[in-house]
Amino acid sequence: MKLRLLTPVEKPLAARIIASGMVDDPIQRSIHGPDVSARLRGMELTFGATLQETERPTLGAWEDGELLGAATYGPPGSCPLPEERREALSQAVADLPLPAHENFHAWRANWGAHDPAEPHWHLGPFAVRADAQARGIGSRLLKAFLEVVDKHEGRAYLETDTARNVRFYERFGFETAGRDEVLGVECTFMSRRPTISRP
Repeated sequence: MKLRLLTPVEKPLAARIIASGMVDDPIQRSIHGPDVSARLRGMELTFGATLQETERPTLGAWEDGELLGAATYGPPGSCPLPEERREALSQAVADLPLPAHENFHAWRANWGAHDPAEPHWHLGPFAVRADAQARGIGSRLLKAFLEVVDKHEGRAYLETDTARNVRFYERFGFETAGRDEVLGVECTFMSRRPTISRP
């Protein structure tokens, strides 16, 4: 298994991997509807646009030339997106059918309203390909992300819509900072305190 940052031309592949890994997540069902094929198409479009327009680093997990997982993150100061980036993202997802288009923006607005005021490293989207889960790939990607955060003695932050993920992130030092309901789904906002290096 090799971890490395993806190049811009690899971002569409990362969007497909993330869509595959998150296709059954409750919030994605609420946004894109019950049809799996339509949901995958919508998710690939929205995650592709998000990865392109936010221009945030995306760490990929590769094995035998295949991308199995991807973790996108924003450094301090990248939240919220500048107005021109928000507009570009909105234009990039304009082809989403209704009500998915409205649901997508409602979801982003809700989660964005919970962003911490203090500087933080924002994780997400983050997922492992559906057929490669439960192999420790997500743990390796998360550890690599936290190594970057800890090097800068920073705070890490993320959102999730499943209790299973809450338990997973708690194993890495994340604590629940808040909860809210969006599109009928309870979401959890989690933060990890800075780790201070000792000389």
